[in-house]
Amino acid sequence: MKSKVIALSSGGVDSACAAVLAKNEGFEVSLLHFLRPRKEFEGVYTKKFAEKYNFPIKIIECDVTSLMRQAQETPLKYVTSTDDIWEYLLGRNFIYLTLAANYAVSIGVSTIVVGFAPHDANSRLLPNAADYPDCHPLVLNDFASLLSDCLHMRLNSVVTAIHFWAPLFKYVINKKEVFELALTLGIDLDDTITCYTPIKEERDDGSIQWRPCGTCLACLHKSRALKELSEEKNGKGRKI
Repeated sequence: MKSKVIALSSGGVDSACAAVLAKNEGFEVSLLHFLRPRKEFEGVYTKKFAEKYNFPIKIIECDVTSLMRQAQETPLKYVTSTDDIWEYLLGRNFIYLTLAANYAVSIGVSTIVVGFAPHDANSRLLPNAADYPDCHPLVLNDFASLLSDCLHMRLNSVVTAIHFWAPLFKYVINKKEVFELALTLGIDLDDTITCYTPIKEERDDGSIQWRPCGTCLACLHKSRALKELSEEKNGKGRKI
């Protein structure tokens, strides 16, 4: 067994793939999830995924996005590379990564696995050309270096440097390939949630389930990706 890593988990397919890839490479994986009151479904799916793979999990209640919205006098919007208009929270991932680094260092772990992928920030382009610059490998490396420089010499920890590892950059190019990878890894897509605004429903047995809204940007990306995979399978006979 290799060393222990902390994998950030959002309940979505990207972070699920990243965690399983790390596990398959022999690392001892523990999940870290930031629970937001408005996004309780993310915690539900993260717990379901953790139980399925027997991953230890730590959940921290931390509504970073709401805090950032409060800090904006005027909501910031941007146009993505696919011409979708979306909310922009400047440097949100820096806050999550800093919190994750604090947790990791406190338990003697140096590597934090993230589900960032080329569709977030194309590594062949400069960070400022990406939809999410704070997901770019160059930015991650620089930020890890900055946080490592902030490790106090009197900390007397086994952690001497912080590393952010985004394994999806090695395996995929776009969202379609993420879903293809998930299926290849044996991940049940029903154990993940790809929706920004799912609908909460109560089953006859009293349990709660979340139904994807089908209209948000994440749902559209998933629908588009699965359609492409289905067409590829039917057209080329490729097993997915």
